[in-house]
Amino acid sequence: MPIKQLREAISKHDFSYEYSDDHRWWKAGTESLGIIKELSKGIDPKVIKSIWNSEVSKKFKGDEFKINLETAKEWSQNGRNKNDKNKMQILRT
Repeated sequence: MPIKQLREAISKHDFSYEYSDDHRWWKAGTESLGIIKELSKGIDPKVIKSIWNSEVSKKFKGDEFKINLETAKEWSQNGRNKNDKNKMQILRT
């Protein structure tokens, strides 16, 4: 069940929210990412990475919004961190 919820949250996430000029869209994206991180807690990082990157591939070409395994591990271990600025580590190739 948690994996299903995670997949649904990721599929609805606005991956490009950090580029928005509208603070409302940025805030909604930040909150969405926080929820994704919370749902990720305790899930195998390889599964998190696979789901996230699969959804990114459906919407974008290239790797700009994909995450690496280290980011997935952090989400799996920590979930949502109150001190987190919600800056995801992007896999750049």
